[in-house]
Amino acid sequence: MKKVILISLFFILAFLPLLNISQAQNSQNKDNIFQTKEDYYEHQIQVEKGLKDWFTYNPLEEDNTTIQLQNILQAYLLAWIMGAPHVNLAIDGKIEGELLSDKRFDYTQNLMLAMMFAKTTYLIENKNAKSTDFETNLAGVKGMLVIYKKIREQTKDKRKYRTDSMEKYLEWEKEGNLEKEVKRIVND
Repeated sequence: MKKVILISLFFILAFLPLLNISQAQNSQNKDNIFQTKEDYYEHQIQVEKGLKDWFTYNPLEEDNTTIQLQNILQAYLLAWIMGAPHVNLAIDGKIEGELLSDKRFDYTQNLMLAMMFAKTTYLIENKNAKSTDFETNLAGVKGMLVIYKKIREQTKDKRKYRTDSMEKYLEWEKEGNLEKEVKRIVND
């Protein structure tokens, strides 16, 4: 329980700047996009597209306009995820705990977003799934691997762009053991 609370606090602190962007835009528009339950359902198609589009972004992007667009998309998606009455995303620390403890890795936030967005996509597509199910967590790991591979590809051998936990997932994927190992972690 303590671990879940600490991870929840991490997410609140890590994503607060993104939420501030969303709040600033909402105050400019004087309208909150998600005021009723129905608003969440009405936006679900755009959210599903946005969740998939987010994975096309470059995590090492340097173009300011693209970074701003990515931040706006992230804020929109996070606002929807946190309020959607029919999507219950839980972070229990089993998959991401080791990643969060690696202070040398600069892109933890990108991987955490990838995990959240991939898990949310899975939950939307599989109505009976739960956030802590093996399949949902596997989707989250696969989402993190998509982004981690982009980071590795662009940075080659620089240590600050590597993290042992993701290297372990990559190795398991190459060996064909990713599903088995994620299942073991989730069931521990």
